Amino acid sequence: MRVDASNIKPVAPTITARDLGRQFWLDAYGKEVQSAATYSYMWMADQAGHIGLGILLHFAFTALVGHGAPEIGLGAWFRHPWQSELVGFLATVCIVSAWELSAYGADVKRAQGSLFPLQTRLLHHNAVAAAAYMSLGGGVGWALHLSWHYSLPSIALITIIIVITAKPWVREKIIWQKAALPYLARLADVRPDMPVAVANALWSLICAPPPPAGPARAIVMAGAVGSGRTLVSCSIGTEFAFRRASVRYLPFGHLLEMAGTGDFEVKPPLPGPSNIGYWPWSQAQVLIIDDIGPLVSNMHPATASDDHTLGLRQVLEERLTDVRTALACRHTVWILGQCGSGSYAELEASAKVIGKFLGLADVLAVPLAAQPTQPSVQDIDVPDAPVAAVGYSAHIR
Repeated sequence: MRVDASNIKPVAPTITARDLGRQFWLDAYGKEVQSAATYSYMWMADQAGHIGLGILLHFAFTALVGHGAPEIGLGAWFRHPWQSELVGFLATVCIVSAWELSAYGADVKRAQGSLFPLQTRLLHHNAVAAAAYMSLGGGVGWALHLSWHYSLPSIALITIIIVITAKPWVREKIIWQKAALPYLARLADVRPDMPVAVANALWSLICAPPPPAGPARAIVMAGAVGSGRTLVSCSIGTEFAFRRASVRYLPFGHLLEMAGTGDFEVKPPLPGPSNIGYWPWSQAQVLIIDDIGPLVSNMHPATASDDHTLGLRQVLEERLTDVRTALACRHTVWILGQCGSGSYAELEASAKVIGKFLGLADVLAVPLAAQPTQPSVQDIDVPDAPVAAVGYSAHIR
């Protein structure tokens, strides 16, 4: 069956209320240990933990004030239970806010000196959201001290606030998880070793509107083993996803297979785990193609000749001609191995081959030299959702 050409154009993410409801049901009712983990589930579980922590803090501070004040001669100040309950709530809000402010400051300080700016706006909103959910938990704790005439309406109101404020966050997590990135990583934390001019050009491309709002561009990245090619490519994909672009990470061998069978992934079901459903590669605004160099070298040993671009040129023309139009209308990130001897001129030669194939004159060649400084491995919070991820040190709440 011939694929409709309208289905092979880049499409910006659209997450409807029905999509949110379906994802909530899959995450809340599914068996997480037997299915792929999702950022949306982690976020919801994390916020449930934050609310629970807020309840515990409120009870702890209320008990501390209620029982401790008389011991130090301040019992006259807290004759009525509501007074110690109010202090418990205020103490909870102050403690969690100070904690999140400290964590935010630590992340900003850690990113200083990077070639790429840290997205402080998103980080700030994440910290505020985390503090707000713990504070709402403190409000639930306070409500539990009241009679049912007041506690039930109060808890119902807090629940409505939680649901309303959760919608944009869950929508964002769905956009991230549909990218199929091996992990999330921020360029400000990765600190890749590349020329400053190239880093500035790369950042300008990331900040510009992606297709179809803006023109399609190609990024060609190369470096020796250990230079962090996949890590940097995931960072690029993460930065685009943070800007709510549809991103798809795809091994080169998988792309060749789908090109050979004419599979544009537009027929249901969506690719990937059923509880996630990746963006179809033919509809993604940004397509990251990894592991090109080793596969090209195995398919065309002639790349060891003087013309190191020969194998790449042959693979593109022989295997990807049928999907050339689909590739050329979106941002593509091509992750090569080491080009020839590893010189910048040889990387530019490979970039020109890819640019000529796609019909794009302005191709950004990104050389990676030494291994980038690896950030410490911490848990990803999305927002505040723990999931182990190599190369991702900052809290994305």
